[in-house]
Amino acid sequence: MKKISIITPIYNESNNIEHFLCSIEKIKYSHTSFELVLINDGSMDETLKIITDFKKQTKIDLKIISFRKNRGRAYARHIGSKKAKYDLLFFLDCRCVVFPDALIALNSIKYQPLLGVAIQETGDLVSRFFHKVRKKIYKDSFSSNFKDLYINESNFNHISKGMATFFCNRKLFLKCQIKNLEDKDSSDDTKLLQNIIRNKPILKTARIKVTYYMRSSLWENLLHIYKRGPKFSDYYINNKGPFFSYYLAIIFLILSSVIVALFFPAYIIIAYLFLLAFIAFYLAGISLDAIFFIPLLVLFGLFFVSGVAMKRFLDFIIIIFTVILVYGIIAK
Repeated sequence: MKKISIITPIYNESNNIEHFLCSIEKIKYSHTSFELVLINDGSMDETLKIITDFKKQTKIDLKIISFRKNRGRAYARHIGSKKAKYDLLFFLDCRCVVFPDALIALNSIKYQPLLGVAIQETGDLVSRFFHKVRKKIYKDSFSSNFKDLYINESNFNHISKGMATFFCNRKLFLKCQIKNLEDKDSSDDTKLLQNIIRNKPILKTARIKVTYYMRSSLWENLLHIYKRGPKFSDYYINNKGPFFSYYLAIIFLILSSVIVALFFPAYIIIAYLFLLAFIAFYLAGISLDAIFFIPLLVLFGLFFVSGVAMKRFLDFIIIIFTVILVYGIIAK
C-alpha cells in the first residue's frame, strides 16, 4: 500500500473547509498509510480555528502549517511538499469533496504524475454557466468519464487541467517549480504542469474523482474571474503565448467596434446583442438557461477583460489613444 501525503493550501475558506475535512475522514484507506498536510495561507477568517479544532478530534495524521500573511498557493504547495512525511504527494483543492475510494484508486494506478477529474457541482445558474463554458472548450477531457489519456507538449493547451486533484512524486514536483513562487498574478498551475510534461507526460484519468464546489455568491465569482485575468494573460498571452494571435484579433475587433460605435452606435449594439445571444444558445442549447447566460456573459466578460487589462495595461492605453486620434481626424 502506497504511503501518500495529501497537501491542501487554504485561504479564507471557513465556509467550505468542513465539507472537505469530512470527506477526508471518509476515505477508505489505512490511516497509517496517509497524512493530511493543511497549509493555512494567512487566512483572516475562522479557517485556522476550524482546522485546529478538527485536529484535536480526528484520528487522521494531520499536520498544520500556518503563515502569518498570504503567500499564494504556489508557495504554500511548495512548503507543504517539503514538509510532507511521504514522497508521494496528492494535491487537493479545499473546495473539493473527495470520493471515498480516491486513495485506493491511486494505489492501483502504477503511474504518476497524474491528474484526476474535478466534477463541478451544477446546482445553481453560475455553476452551470462555467460548466458549460469549460465543457465547450475542453470537450471530452472535461467529462466525468473518458478513456485515460496522456498530456504532453503537443496537446497541452487543449486538455482540461489544474491542481484541484494532482498526484506526483516529490522529486519531480520540486524539480519543476516555477521561478517566482510568490507572484500571485502568475499562471502558476499551468506553468508548473508545463514544466512537468517537459520531463514526463501527465496521465489524465477519470478513475480519480472529486466534486468541486463553486463560490457561493455572484460577487465572489466575479472577483475570482477578475483575478483569473492576469493569470490567463501571464501564460496564454504574454511572450507570444498560445493565444496571443487570438488576443490581437480581439484587440482589433474591440478597436474597430469602438471607432464604428462613435458614428453608428445602434449598429454596434445590435451586432453585439446578436453575438451574445448566439454564444449563450451555443453554450446552453435551446433552454431557459440561455436567456440568463446573456447577462452573465456581459458581467463575467467585463470582469475578465478588466483583469487582463491589469496585466496588459499598455495595450489598452494604446486602444484609447488610437480611438481618440481616429475620432479627432474624422471629426475634422
